[in-house]
Amino acid sequence: MHQHVKKLYFLGLSLSKRLTLAKANEQRPAIIFEKLYQYSLILDKLRQTIDQQGAKAVIGNQG
Repeated sequence: MHQHVKKLYFLGLSLSKRLTLAKANEQRPAIIFEKLYQYSLILDKLRQTIDQQGAKAVIGNQG
């Protein structure tokens, strides 16, 4: 996150303290984290599929 401090500044934001984030996360419903985890798994599978299909396309076009 520290590498994005300049970007945050230009967006009018600032780097939050970890304690602030921890308190905010405590108040969020668990379903939010469950859904984020599920979406991350779906995105990972999608990336793997795209990578595999891309490799097949490259190999298939060489012959």
